[in-house]
Amino acid sequence: MQQAALFSQRLKTFFTFERIFLILLVIAFALRFLLLDLKLLHHDEAIHSWFSYKLLTESTWAYDPSYHGPFLYYVTAGRFSAFGASDLVARLLPSLFGLLLIPLVYAIYRLGYISKNQTLLVALFIAISPDMVYFSRFLRHDIFMLFFTFLLVVALFYYFERKQSRFAIIAAIATAGALCCKEEMPVILIIIGSFFLISLWQKRISLPAPWKKDLIICILLVIALCCTLYTGFGGHPDTIIGKDTVISPTGFHFDMKTTGWYKAVEHWTDMHNQQRLGGPWFYYIPLNLLYELPIFILALIGTVQILISGTALSSIYRRAKNVLRLRRSALTVEDLALVSSSQLKAAQATTPKSDMFFRSCVWWMVLTMAFYAYVGE
Repeated sequence: MQQAALFSQRLKTFFTFERIFLILLVIAFALRFLLLDLKLLHHDEAIHSWFSYKLLTESTWAYDPSYHGPFLYYVTAGRFSAFGASDLVARLLPSLFGLLLIPLVYAIYRLGYISKNQTLLVALFIAISPDMVYFSRFLRHDIFMLFFTFLLVVALFYYFERKQSRFAIIAAIATAGALCCKEEMPVILIIIGSFFLISLWQKRISLPAPWKKDLIICILLVIALCCTLYTGFGGHPDTIIGKDTVISPTGFHFDMKTTGWYKAVEHWTDMHNQQRLGGPWFYYIPLNLLYELPIFILALIGTVQILISGTALSSIYRRAKNVLRLRRSALTVEDLALVSSSQLKAAQATTPKSDMFFRSCVWWMVLTMAFYAYVGE
């Protein structure tokens, strides 16, 4: 009995939070990098690889909204240049970006928004999630888009918490990276931005003193990065300014319909009207039940808890928890009398930092799913 207790204590001593997190990172690494070239390229991967190869060998790339933004093609061409063109090399960066999602979870933990147990649970689900593993081994824009979006959220939380301009710069780089991946990023920016604007209005967060300067710098940085990549480092300026744009003493000619950004809106609006994929509005719910059942159930429970917080149902739930806790600890009436009513009210009014983060997750999840359900993509 004593030996069993000693062994249990040694296990607890060895398996610290940091070591368990590292183990999960190793598991995620194995699931993303082992036998990376075992499966033949999907037709999307083949298209992306071919365009990247042509960019490398012929320096030919021009924005086409059917094939999304330039980030994937430039980084894939760079890998082909460094390591040679192959199926394995094509999938290396998606695997790396999928792996880097887990350190971002640790960054949220370092801010105090989630506990150690919550951090390990999130890291576990990201590490073994079928969707996460699949798209981390897949040369498409999805995993890059997810990484940059998550990085943006983390950087914004750090910016409002630490009040340091460097996190605003990171947020700007993440925004530009995501905008250079897929065309729906402006909508995602509205979703994320609206949450932080509401939080500012509710005084849950506050702006640092130099926020105006930071905002101007970030906007200019995003514009510069996006213009650089979308124009092919200046080779196709018509993507931004349109074809046959002329400034002369007699006037100014600008055809908006020839710009890349107008074509993007036109193309994806047309795709939405065609309903090329179709399906009911609840299309993603059965998929989540099929592939991500534990995550879906926990997300549903968390959403309900957030929605009822501050309501009568929440009060009933807290009282039930208190009754069970009191029965376990067998507190006497005298013990309870030591806790004043003012202390109880203060405890109920206290909003933990995690509450805001979980609200942001629910806001992000619900509005994003509603958006994709509407556009049918």
